[in-house]
Amino acid sequence: ETKQGESPGIASDLNRSDKDPIYIGGLPRSRTVRKALSSRSYVGCIKNVEIARSNFDLLRNSYGVRKGCKLEPIRSITILNDGYIELLPKALSPETELMVTFATKNDTGIILAGLSKGLIKRSRRQTHVPFFSVMLTDGHIEVQVNPGDGASTKRVSIKPPAGTYHDGEEHSVILTRNKRVITVQVDDGNPSEVRLSGPLAE
Repeated sequence: ETKQGESPGIASDLNRSDKDPIYIGGLPRSRTVRKALSSRSYVGCIKNVEIARSNFDLLRNSYGVRKGCKLEPIRSITILNDGYIELLPKALSPETELMVTFATKNDTGIILAGLSKGLIKRSRRQTHVPFFSVMLTDGHIEVQVNPGDGASTKRVSIKPPAGTYHDGEEHSVILTRNKRVITVQVDDGNPSEVRLSGPLAE
């Protein structure tokens, strides 16, 4: 997008010295900030800076920056009380693998849940609404799957060989779907299977 405009007055230049620095992304704390200028630093990617047909080495005389414009996604987070994360919709297709690593000292809680809008709104026909969930229940892992065809919810419960899964250490859950068969494995334990039924299971 290109916009044009004219500044008021008769000056034909910016009245600044050639030795006055130009800042990109923020200002040093020692620099006086004009009222019309935000003192909050920019966070993100900036590239291809060109002024008066001149390109610049953006790493020279830089502070608190790093090379490149790859904005890396956050791979690990801590969920506080009543907190949650909402991801974009993702279907559990006939050939899918889902993996999550968790660490907690609470014995019960939702690790991951895929719910339809009908279930969230507590529809009267919840038995026909598809969903899947991975939960921590009394210190063991419980996976529930319902294809939404009126069949009963399939459950698989996995207890740790020793201790509990809410010991504050990291544990991994791998959920694999191969058509009608869903396999659940926790850490290096033996996989457990649950078989879906009904026409919507495909």
